[in-house]
Amino acid sequence: QAVAACKAPPVSEADVRDFVRQTSEKADVVVATLAATENSKFFDNNYAPTEEELTKLFEKHKNTASRPHSQGLDFGYQQPEAVQIEYLRISADALRDKQQIDETVAYNYWEKHKDEFTREVTPESVPASGPALPPRRDKYTTFTEARAEVISRLQKAKADEAALRIAREVIDELTKPWATKTTQPGAEDAAPESQPTEDAYAKAHLKWSAKYPSAINRASLPMLERDALGKNAELGQATGKVGVQQGLELSQAAFLVEGISDPPEQGSDQLRYFRKPGETCSVAFADAQGNAFVFRTSEIRPKQPPAKLDLVRERLVADARRQHAYERAGELAKALQERAAKEGIEAAFRNDAELRKFVDDSALRYPTPFARTLCMAQPGSPPYVMPASIQGIGSDPKLLDAFFGLAGARTTTQPHPVVVWEQPEQQRWLVIELRKILPPTTADYGQYRTQAVAYLQRERQKNLLVEWFDRAQIKTRLKWKSEADIREAEQAAKKG
Repeated sequence: QAVAACKAPPVSEADVRDFVRQTSEKADVVVATLAATENSKFFDNNYAPTEEELTKLFEKHKNTASRPHSQGLDFGYQQPEAVQIEYLRISADALRDKQQIDETVAYNYWEKHKDEFTREVTPESVPASGPALPPRRDKYTTFTEARAEVISRLQKAKADEAALRIAREVIDELTKPWATKTTQPGAEDAAPESQPTEDAYAKAHLKWSAKYPSAINRASLPMLERDALGKNAELGQATGKVGVQQGLELSQAAFLVEGISDPPEQGSDQLRYFRKPGETCSVAFADAQGNAFVFRTSEIRPKQPPAKLDLVRERLVADARRQHAYERAGELAKALQERAAKEGIEAAFRNDAELRKFVDDSALRYPTPFARTLCMAQPGSPPYVMPASIQGIGSDPKLLDAFFGLAGARTTTQPHPVVVWEQPEQQRWLVIELRKILPPTTADYGQYRTQAVAYLQRERQKNLLVEWFDRAQIKTRLKWKSEADIREAEQAAKKG
């Protein structure tokens, strides 16, 4: 019923021609690129910004997320979230020798995995001349020969499992709920060991180390940001173990706490990691070596601006130099636009002595003529439309509109339609002259007509389906009324 009701209206010839114009009408332009990157002559590494400039830059961007490695002009100095971690590490290697392996189990394992157990063999014969033959690896012929390696592998696997099991036992103890001492009214609840007291992990370490000597280590990390925690050599790459699935990295889970993270949605995989600061994460973690981890985020530092300008002074100076170079290029770009509108961009560019101090002829580009949009069609798939990409510039829908908008900009006093376009994310200015618009040809019309009809019909039917399933449209078709509407109608009827 919905598909029948949403049959797309026919595509007119005018629609087809407009589509072909969008995909085949092309702009022929000349572009002067004034790049103000650190490698350009616009950039002055000796430029000394004033204290007023630095203060203005700091105040403007101190609450914007920090981007210390950004190449554009999207400055930000806000300190990101940071956390302090306390954790227990259960060493799989320390547990390995304690794992008992049944001989029958070991033999059966070897029978199934014989090809995986090999030993290095040195060739008996040595060539009279030339390099010595490299050692080769041969399979063990009997279980007796391979026994030590088989036992070691099975002990390692068992130790990994044991480390994870111990970690989960520790977590169970550290996350016990409160228990009531008595059923009498007004009785106080007894705080379990799981409560986030300052010495909870110290006590847990003593208890579990006594049970598993040399296998349990306790440590704390200083306040670390996400990147720094992820690079921590010991636990940065440890991942959560949820059943047989691999969960979040510990460096991610450490930040899923109240105060620096919003609660995950109900049903989300991340919900199991969310907790309050000081509480133990309910998921055990393990690294690639089989070591298991129990941790808590003991302290947090939410996003915040730097306490003072001096903390980011070095970055401020570097950014002020980038800003100065960009503004310098912008002034020359606007001056070039004014002259180019009268004499053409090529003549204006070559006659601008000041500009030539910063750029050479390579700054002038002649992109292949381009359309507003590209229509792409793959065999068996409906056609789709995307903004065209301009050679040497990239894809920018607003810039494309500006190019084609120049078509009617010629005047007697400004015979050359020119636009200046800034791209701060790439630290450059573009001065563009439209030389001419190339209209669609008969061949273009023949090439794109079928695609135009298919694309326009599909888009219109899609839009109609969206409208058909719109909540307001459904209510209108069903003549649905809310309880408030019904009450209002009843009250009006009584008054009448």
